Amino acid sequence: MAICLSVGAVIVSIAAQQFTLSWTHSVERILWQEDWRVRGQKLSLVEARIKGNGAGMAVPEGAVLKNGVWHYGISLDVPALHLTISPFGRDEYQICVPDQGCQAIPNILSDAGFVATDTSYVVNVSSCKN
Repeated sequence: MAICLSVGAVIVSIAAQQFTLSWTHSVERILWQEDWRVRGQKLSLVEARIKGNGAGMAVPEGAVLKNGVWHYGISLDVPALHLTISPFGRDEYQICVPDQGCQAIPNILSDAGFVATDTSYVVNVSSCKN
């Protein structure tokens, strides 16, 4: 199984069955992380972590504080994630893959030939179609 990142005609495949999506909230500057698994043609969110509360990001009921970070389990299946990359925070979103480390999504796409402009764009993250 693999994860596909796509924007326009550029598609990048990452050989992995799980990944962590990580970003810093654009206003509150608080780290947020989500652990996703590829399950067939869907992505499943299985756990999330957040460093604190802020605008539009309340710590959910049942979350457990560990080493200053709130951890909580969650069950959500989606066909894809649609992430808006802004010219004001291009490196906000990172994909972290076990044994491969973390990399900013725009860097992954630029390595495949995508050239960002001064406007926002949407990156689709999904299970690669077989």
